[in-house]
Amino acid sequence: MKKLLLLIPIIALLFTLQASIIAVEETPVVENTLALCTDGIDNDGNFVLDLVDPSCAPFIPAPVENTLTLCGDLTDNDGDFLVDQSDTDCAPFAPVPPPAVENTLALCTDTVDNDGDLLADQSDTDCAPFAAPAPAVENTLALCSDDIENDGDILVDLSDPDCAPFAPILSSVENTLVLCTDNVDNDGDFLVDSSDPDCAPFAAPAPAVENTLALCSDDIENDGDILVDLSDPDCAPFVAQLSAVENNLVLCTDNIDNDGDLFVDLSDSDCAAFATTTPPTPAPTISTSGTGFTSFSGGSSNPITASSGVTISDTIIAPIDGEIAGCPALFTTYMKFGRKNHAGEVTRLQAFLNRNLGTKLSTSGFFNAETFSAVKLFQLKYSDSVLKPWVDAGLSTDLTTNPSGYVYLTTQRQINLLECPSANIPMPVLR
Repeated sequence: MKKLLLLIPIIALLFTLQASIIAVEETPVVENTLALCTDGIDNDGNFVLDLVDPSCAPFIPAPVENTLTLCGDLTDNDGDFLVDQSDTDCAPFAPVPPPAVENTLALCTDTVDNDGDLLADQSDTDCAPFAAPAPAVENTLALCSDDIENDGDILVDLSDPDCAPFAPILSSVENTLVLCTDNVDNDGDFLVDSSDPDCAPFAAPAPAVENTLALCSDDIENDGDILVDLSDPDCAPFVAQLSAVENNLVLCTDNIDNDGDLFVDLSDSDCAAFATTTPPTPAPTISTSGTGFTSFSGGSSNPITASSGVTISDTIIAPIDGEIAGCPALFTTYMKFGRKNHAGEVTRLQAFLNRNLGTKLSTSGFFNAETFSAVKLFQLKYSDSVLKPWVDAGLSTDLTTNPSGYVYLTTQRQINLLECPSANIPMPVLR
């Protein structure tokens, strides 16, 4: 009985082992997971290992072409019919393209914007070295006013028909070599070529001569021959004119302009020595108003009355002493080119002309050619009150086109009216 009891546990153990073996045999053997397909074991006993086993097909990685090696082996590694750089998967491994440029003759003449700056060929500054030389032209304001013959047709600036469009602009000036040597008043200031101060930089040095009225009466040896004024044979044509004098009591009281300077008797500074001498004609009287303004009357029946009540004869025989209240001193002497003028009056005249005309006269006190030209310009500017009265009086026929340049009756009056607008100065008697 004891033996039987000992066999019972052994029999139970055997039954348990047999059940386990049967369970194992009944479990199917497979190789169909990522773990079983990559463990290096033939798990399903079909003698095909891992990814070679058809059961592992789902775990075979898809073909790729995305490495530097695969993108440079000339093979379509991923089966998309695109090899290496033609495959977008290989974009990260594309070689760096050279920088876009447009700097060769070929690139600068192909009508293409090669460097992506929106400028093609010659419009691109990178192509400047390959630009064709510009044609020779003279058709801009700058080229038509540079005193240079720019286009090879021998015609300079405004003389070139190509510059015609700029004539109105450039003709308003007279400040180039061409404009200062064309015998034309280009800027409308009545001064032509070298007589125009704007042409000073282009003035040729004047030859040493002594052959004009001014040069023959300036007490200067002008032409280097040691002979001064009338002692110089070159001044012979002016002997008669310069030898004429008005410098004695008879000549200074005969109501005649004896020396041809348009100043008669005591109005001529050459007669100053006889101003206090009793002449054959009625002597003038001198009176002084409360303003300190000295006036003269007598010798004429045509007085000039200023707004201050001062009466001035049209024949002024001595300088006025004083001023009209609120006005600068009036001009009281006559001035002309080629005579000995009052230097102080000439200086004032030059300053006045500079203000009125915008000229640039030197205030030297010398009535030179430039001052002479400026007075003519002033006379033309105020032609109706300065020149026309002489024509109306029958004393001249061409003054309105050929002004005298003398500061005489009407010219002096106009200057004084401009300097002292409050003065009521009637037109003097013309003679």
